[in-house]
Amino acid sequence: MNEIPIKTTCTACGGEGCLYTGRTFTLAGREHPLLTCCSACDGKGTLLSWVDMHQLVQLLYAMEVEQQIE
Repeated sequence: MNEIPIKTTCTACGGEGCLYTGRTFTLAGREHPLLTCCSACDGKGTLLSWVDMHQLVQLLYAMEVEQQIE
């Protein structure tokens, strides 16, 4: 079957690609955030999932129904 890649925003990092792990201070007293790469999306901010044509049609139909409800 033919599969199509679908990109979605990573829910673990909110699309940022990094996670806040704490903070550090310099000698001058400035505060700097400590960040680490998101392990769910490997620092990309998006997730890639593969769907076949039948699933794609179902997703598009569901989106159309949601728009009609609003």
